[in-house]
Formats: sequence, structure tokens, C-alpha cells
Amino acid sequence: MGKSIISLKEVINGKLQVEIHSSDECIIMNLQKKYCEPINELGEILFDIYDYYNENPQSEDSKSLYLFWECESYQYSLEFILNQDEKIDIQVSYCPDIFAGIQTESELKLNVQTTLKALMENFLEEMKNTLSIYGFIGYKKRWQEHDFPIATFLKLYNLLHGKHKESTSLPRCLECLQKIVSKEFIFVDN
Repeated sequence: MGKSIISLKEVINGKLQVEIHSSDECIIMNLQKKYCEPINELGEILFDIYDYYNENPQSEDSKSLYLFWECESYQYSLEFILNQDEKIDIQVSYCPDIFAGIQTESELKLNVQTTLKALMENFLEEMKNTLSIYGFIGYKKRWQEHDFPIATFLKLYNLLHGKHKESTSLPRCLECLQKIVSKEFIFVDN
């Protein structure tokens, strides 16, 4: 698929390193469990984007969706600008100064253009890699907050593979999980 747009890097001591790449730049964010749940939040925004394009297939207007990730005394803003033909601009801004919870000044750090399909495929692969590296128990120990977001993982897989209208029973979910992780998958406890 090429270079990842969003990379989920190391998870350790309640922190998750997320990288967002454009063709020639990269921004690295060290996100903390105390302030956000980045994997779930990214999954939810992708589901909202998917729903928007399905409900408005011929829309000529652009729409923006936002994520805000606070990190102690600074904040990242991710704006997802939904354009025609499922093309998305992602603008990442950085605010180095938050006063009493109010963002005082923000500067654009990165702009990425992609498609919904590429973004969904990228994020599913990153989630799979994270699960392969840490396993369910290792992720929970390292993130120290929530379990690995398996529901987000399975929903993303089902949307990409046209299976979103099939049963969501436990046997069906286990079957999907088995297909996703493939034969070489090993449950680890890092």
C-alpha cells in the first residue's frame, strides 16, 4: 500500500506515539491515556466519514470533522475536510499554549491529502500491527487504561470487506478476527 498516513507506534506507560505523514513531512504526537483514546477516536471519525459519504454520495459541498487531542499544556487539532469523490484533506494543527482549557494560538503543522479507502485500509493495517506486536494483554498493560478496541477493529474490517450487513454474533466476530490476523499471528504478552 505504500507509506502509512497514520502510524501507531510504541505503546508504553499509558502513552501512545502516533505519527501522521504527508509525502515529505511527519508530525509525531505522544498521546496520553489521561487525555484521549486515540485508536477509538480515529475509528469513530472514520465511521462518521464513511456514513457521511454513504448518505451524501453526490454532495458538492465540503464538510469538516474534528479531533482534539490535549497533551498536558498543548493540543493537537485534526481537521478532516471531506471533499467530493471521497477525497479527504487532513490538517494537523498544534497549539503550544492552552490557558484554562482554551486554545489561544494554533499553527498548521501538516496537510495530507488521501481517500477514505486508503485511510481506512491504512488504519486497519496499523491496528493489526499493534495487535500483532503487543497482543490483547500486552496492549492493556502498556496503555494502562482500556482494552484493545476490538469492536472498532472488527467494524473497520467489515466496512472495508463489504460485510457490514452480516451478523455481528460472537462466532461471526471470531471468524472475522481469525481472517484478519492470519496464520502467522502469535498472541504475545509484551
